[in-house]
Amino acid sequence: MVCYLLNLPDDLLLAILVYLRPQDILSVQQTCRGLMTFCITDYLWHSIKIDFPLNLPHKSKIGDLSGDELRKLSVTGLHVDRAWRKNPSDLRALNRIKHEGIVSQMQYLPPKWLVTMSRIQTLVGANCVVSIWDCHSPSSAKRLKHFSFDTGHGIPEFSAALSEDSLHVFVVVFGAISKTDILKVYHVPLQSSSFSADHTTYLLSKITIDMVPGVVSKACICGETVYYLNARFATAATMLDKPTEFYVCLLDVRSGKHLEVKIDDPCSHMRLRLFPDSFLLIAGLQSDRTLALRAYNVGKLLKTLRLLPIDSTSVVPMNLGEPYAKYFSSPSPIKTHEDFELSSTGHITAMTFLVGTSNYVARFPIHIDHGVTRFEPGESQLKLFPKLSANANSELLSLGHSGQRAVWMEHKWDADNFTLKLVKGAFLPGSGPAAVSPLLAGHIALPFEVRTCQCIALDEAMGRVYLGLYTGEIYVLDL
Repeated sequence: MVCYLLNLPDDLLLAILVYLRPQDILSVQQTCRGLMTFCITDYLWHSIKIDFPLNLPHKSKIGDLSGDELRKLSVTGLHVDRAWRKNPSDLRALNRIKHEGIVSQMQYLPPKWLVTMSRIQTLVGANCVVSIWDCHSPSSAKRLKHFSFDTGHGIPEFSAALSEDSLHVFVVVFGAISKTDILKVYHVPLQSSSFSADHTTYLLSKITIDMVPGVVSKACICGETVYYLNARFATAATMLDKPTEFYVCLLDVRSGKHLEVKIDDPCSHMRLRLFPDSFLLIAGLQSDRTLALRAYNVGKLLKTLRLLPIDSTSVVPMNLGEPYAKYFSSPSPIKTHEDFELSSTGHITAMTFLVGTSNYVARFPIHIDHGVTRFEPGESQLKLFPKLSANANSELLSLGHSGQRAVWMEHKWDADNFTLKLVKGAFLPGSGPAAVSPLLAGHIALPFEVRTCQCIALDEAMGRVYLGLYTGEIYVLDL
């Protein structure tokens, strides 16, 4: 049989192949040896559009990988994508990680790290334990490091990030830590064989209530900068002439230098994202229930932070300035929002839960590509999708890093019973419908009750869902 494609000039044949999808390239590769030669080239795999999550090494760019490496990652990614879109998904494997205490929060750090926080009640009070797990193989997950600290009333929160060299994990703990401390930053080595459960061994810097009055929330880490939202509520005596003030705070974890910048036009339910090229995103709900996203270039502020004297705290007497770019979603047809979450990489995605029959996903024309932020022209896309049960409430959302996949819990009370379901969603760019379905088929028997689930973490590239339970166990669902 004559292959007329091979009669074409090489550059023309490659120009045709770059328009194909990865799954089509893999099919063409199997037709003959001549076409296989073209289908494994670095140029082709660096030129085609891959619109599903890949399990890339930390901080790696697609251009850094060979065509053969990208091809292998794409094969795995396509298998995961096919399984994820199945309604409902098959459960390929179920593994249990032995933990301790009530698992209150988890965060997955690609490509294989899981950070957890659990609460343990002792005779002298409550302790919080932060653990870091190597989950490359969930069936043999290993806890590499953990540390504990006393906590007062309430349960603190944490946010974690992998260092640039992948050898350390930064963990920022904030909220109800103690009477004096409202935020602490820990630096935990992954390769060191030494072990200490004492949190002071890894303590890098901290913020006390004397340094920053107000309530700390939504703390995150970018490189070696912690950024968080600080709200200063008015007292009863000053409520009329001094409303609540909101600040974006920046902390250099190495030096302890601290900077505050007032937000002059705050929204409700604000979320923050800082990226390595000094762009800060602030998302929030406006009074008309529009989801607003503003991008600020904070390069000068970060430079000011670095030039401050050691152990210095400064309130900058100015606001963030004019936004570099701003985007707005269409107003929601339902006026009451429960909550929303913002993706971390890729096209910026916000997933919003609504009170009523629907939820929505908003995708803004901002693309984050390995540390480079691009503000693209165009309007935000808004996709409505129904809840599995009418008038159900949603909680425990875990949105993937790229914003293309998510897992959450949906519960509903009625006169006779209480129903609880794990739900998954796929939200690809474009105008296609959002695919939402039960995470698992109803006939699958699990060794735990879904109602004992306290938190969820998602590895979207490998299709793994981590469930932290009230019983102190973690179950890993491979879809």
